[in-house]
Parts: sequence; C-alpha cells; structure tokens
Amino acid sequence: MPGIPLNLAAVLLALLIACLPGCVKQRPVSLEGIQVHRNGQLQPPGTEIAPVVYVNVRDTYPGAEDMRVRTEECFTLPENGFSVTGNPSMAGYILQLTPVAAGQADDDRVAAMVTQGYGEPGQLGEGRGTGLVVDVLMVARDTEKGGSKARLKSVAKRNALSSSQLRIGLYESHRPQGNEPLPQAFQTRLAMELARMLKSGAP
Repeated sequence: MPGIPLNLAAVLLALLIACLPGCVKQRPVSLEGIQVHRNGQLQPPGTEIAPVVYVNVRDTYPGAEDMRVRTEECFTLPENGFSVTGNPSMAGYILQLTPVAAGQADDDRVAAMVTQGYGEPGQLGEGRGTGLVVDVLMVARDTEKGGSKARLKSVAKRNALSSSQLRIGLYESHRPQGNEPLPQAFQTRLAMELARMLKSGAP
C-alpha cells in the first residue's frame, strides 16, 4: 500500500494541530510594552502586618485560576518578601481581584474605564489593541487576634485594620485575532504592579 505523500501528510498534521486548543502557542508579549493605568492605591496601615497574602479572583473571568496562580507566584518572589496562603484567616493581606473587562480595546478606552473608578461597570468594545481592566480590593488584617469562623464569613469582617480599593488597566498595541487568549504577560504585569504597590506601602 503506497504511503501518504509528504505534502499531504504536512497538511494533515497542520490541521490536527489547529484543532487542538491546548497546542495553540500564545504570541510573545514584552512586559515593558504593556501600558498601565491606575486609579487608587493599595495602602497598608502604618502598623506591622504579617507579610502573608491570600488571593481571590472572581471566577466569572475565564482565566481566573491562571490569574490567581500568577499573582501568587509573583508575590512569593524573594525580592518581594511575601508568602501566600490558601486560608484567609492566616493572611495579613487579602486581595480580591474582579476582572471588569478584557479583549479588543484602544488605550484611550482603557484609560477612561480606569478613570471611572472602582466598581463602575464598563465595556472595552472594539479597538486596535488588547486591554484588561481589573478592580482590586485590599484588606489588611490583624492576624494576632485570630478569628472565629463567624468573623471569616466576609472579607469586611476578617479583623480588618484597613482596606483600600484600586482600579488598574493594562493595554498593549496588538489586536487579538478571533478567540486568541489574553497574553499571559498581562497577568504577570498585573501581579508585578500589585506586589510593587503593596511592598512600597508596607511599613
């Protein structure tokens, strides 16, 4: 039985790879090429807080798990000096991330959504690049007081010493094609910004 011609085999292989979503390579994106817009600041209290972070990402965002993992990885880098926990009652800092919008965007639209402020709804719409807008709630808490399960039912009641709100927007000039996923560099840059702000504001 004759073998499959090489050119036909190449076409079949290409089709097979195209049909496997897990095999689609993301385009490389430079972290330096991502523009950052901020409205608000993560402001820890002027007291000693345990450098332990609990990260929660609202699961309405398709990439919520990956965003959480990348944020935790960034905070645990030696230069940042934090550790992470999966138990909010053990955390000195609780970060709750709520992705507001992601996808095609113009830089002006990302900046406008950030200017609207924390908690305001909005859509990116069409654009020549890629955008991501995220709301961030930070609660600093006293881990020395411990806390009963009743106190841990909501973020606002976890022995909070202070809280602050931030809206952050990221933009990069490449327009996504079709169902192209958000570049992982966006989540890395977001995590770097959060770790930098929390570290710079810590006593």
